[in-house]
Amino acid sequence: MSASVAEKQRFVETDERRIKQEQMQQQQMQMQQQQQALEAQMQDKQAERQFKDTLNQRDNETKVVVAEINSQAEMAILQLKNRMTEMDEMNEDNDGISPDEYSQEAKDRLMEQMREFDERLKLDRDRLEFDKQRSKEDLAIKRTKAKSGGQKK
Repeated sequence: MSASVAEKQRFVETDERRIKQEQMQQQQMQMQQQQQALEAQMQDKQAERQFKDTLNQRDNETKVVVAEINSQAEMAILQLKNRMTEMDEMNEDNDGISPDEYSQEAKDRLMEQMREFDERLKLDRDRLEFDKQRSKEDLAIKRTKAKSGGQKK
């Protein structure tokens, strides 16, 4: 009987070691999964920060371009006003130059500058919108990859 009790005890001890080993493996797998999920979240947050930073940079660049164009338009208007004032003063001297002819030419130039400004502004807005959309799509792809990568492992 002592041999069978010893065998049963060895069997129980072996079974207990196996159970403990399985439990340790399960704990390790759970820790790995938690770590992977945490890494995926961190990657998502980093991608989101990069996306927002890119949008802010592009928005700032657009604002600078718009400010430059507005400044140029204001300068053109001031130049036009100065030239018209000079022309009025010259006409008072009766030099034969008609202010109406010159002012129409200046108006035409100003209108062309305004049209070019509007075109550049529209292009800048379209490019910004395109870049925003592309960044959103890139972020969505990165998130999908991060989530699927975390689940596969």
